[in-house]
Amino acid sequence: MKSKGTILLVLCLLITTVTCGCDVSDNTQVSYSGLTVSFIDIGQGDSILLQCKDESMLIDAGENDKGDTVVNYLESHNATKLKYAVGTHPHSDHIGGMDTVLKNIQTDTLICPKVTYNTKTWKDVETEAKSKNTKIEYANAGESYTLGDATFTIISPKKNHIYSDCNNYSVVIKAEYGENSFLFTGDAEKLVEDEILESNYDIKADVLKVGHHGSSTSTSEKFLNKVSPKYAVISCGVNNEYGHPHKETLEKLKERNIKTYRTDLEGTVVAQSDGKEISFATEKNNSSNIKTETYTTKGNKGTTISKEKFIGNKNSKKFHKPNCDSVYAMSDKNKVYFDNRKDALYEGYTPCKSCNP
Repeated sequence: MKSKGTILLVLCLLITTVTCGCDVSDNTQVSYSGLTVSFIDIGQGDSILLQCKDESMLIDAGENDKGDTVVNYLESHNATKLKYAVGTHPHSDHIGGMDTVLKNIQTDTLICPKVTYNTKTWKDVETEAKSKNTKIEYANAGESYTLGDATFTIISPKKNHIYSDCNNYSVVIKAEYGENSFLFTGDAEKLVEDEILESNYDIKADVLKVGHHGSSTSTSEKFLNKVSPKYAVISCGVNNEYGHPHKETLEKLKERNIKTYRTDLEGTVVAQSDGKEISFATEKNNSSNIKTETYTTKGNKGTTISKEKFIGNKNSKKFHKPNCDSVYAMSDKNKVYFDNRKDALYEGYTPCKSCNP
């Protein structure tokens, strides 16, 4: 028989888990009601899993060598069957792993743009879809679908539209669940963003999957203003060769106080909607899920201020834990304070190798 103390401890742990959020890893089973959107960390590329009422949908599957990573994530999160898979456009960092997904995960329908793209990667996806009797459906703006209690509408591309840049064939999707909405943009660039604005679609969304991994070729001022998101997610690889996300895009998001999550900094990002509110959990422990500690300053009874998580040096552009020896040797005028690790990295600071913040 368990003691009262043991029962109380278990209850406390349960309450803490519910109120403080959770970290997400490939080995962690995330179980939610409502709509769950997982921005899977697959390095430089896109892969997004949507789940609602026992139905699942995958948007992109990363590079050729990321297929197994995506399959493992799907299987460990009960996505053993896909109602839809979407290959936003034929570039390998979006559909490279899709053939592996189709081979291992039963998929009813593959949605993709109608574009001829003669690469082995694209042909592998088409071949695998045919071998598994997966229906191939070409994306057309204005068409709507259901996923459990959620709906999603294709915003772009237009039927029979021709583009010189493959990125602009990207399947742009708006998903809605209750009062919440998500906009997924693939690698669509400013040309397509302007076309979407001219088409007068309702693209206002709570969460924006930032176009083209945060490249300056996407996310125009007009488009971002129209979407007017509360949150943004950028999928990109650590120290990628393209410099994504670009400074110009980050500045636009920052100016509008849009809370931004990045897979290169935080790993897999999971958004959960109950139809009214959206909560986020991240794989790495450097997001706003960390509670900011407070304490009362001496001589100011009742006044609380934030206790700094990390302290940066303006000269060296390194950041440290508050108890690092380097902090004690630092002059006050050179100190800059960060509430979390993400903010320090965002501002261009690198972690101290001694204290490993």
